[in-house]
Amino acid sequence: MKQSNRGLYILTQSFGYYLMNEPLLIGSITKTLLAWYASPKLYIISEYPDLENIKLPTMAIGLDRKGFNEKFLIGRNVLREYPYNIWGFCGGGTTDVQNKIQREKLISDVSALLDDAEFVIYDWSDAGVKGSAVGSAKVKNYTFSKLPQTGTSEADKYRFLFSVTLGTLEEL
Repeated sequence: MKQSNRGLYILTQSFGYYLMNEPLLIGSITKTLLAWYASPKLYIISEYPDLENIKLPTMAIGLDRKGFNEKFLIGRNVLREYPYNIWGFCGGGTTDVQNKIQREKLISDVSALLDDAEFVIYDWSDAGVKGSAVGSAKVKNYTFSKLPQTGTSEADKYRFLFSVTLGTLEEL
C-alpha cells in the first residue's frame, strides 16, 4: 500500500470495516460490535463529528496526522506505522448511569477487538464499495482514556479516546 491519500483512504475504510464486522465473544455469545450495540444503535463514522448534530452512541475513526508515517527498513520490506484516533461518544440511554455503563462496556469491547488484532486491507471504491484484499494491517499498540466534559452538548458528556498505531509491512 503506497502512502497516498488513496492508501490512507483504503486503510481507514478497512479499519472501520474490521471494527464493524469482526466477531466479538462476550460470555458464550458471539456477535459483531454493531450487533451488540443495536439498541441504541452504534454508529461508526470516519473523522471527528459535529457534536451538535451527532447520533449517540457514535465512534469516529480518523488518522492522527501528527507523528504520521514512521518508516523502518526490515530487509526488503518497509514497516509503516499510522497513528489513528477512535473517538467515542456515548449516550442515548434514559439515565446517566446507563450512559456511563455504555461507555465502560464500549471501551472494554473495543479494547478486546484491538488486542493482538490483524485485519485485511481491502481496496475500496470512491463510493465506499469493498473490493479485493490488497494487504493486511496489525494493531501495534493502543491506549485509551475517558475524556472530561468540556462542552454543554449531550455528546460531550460520556466521551473516550483510543490512540491506536496500525502497522503495515510492504515489500520494496
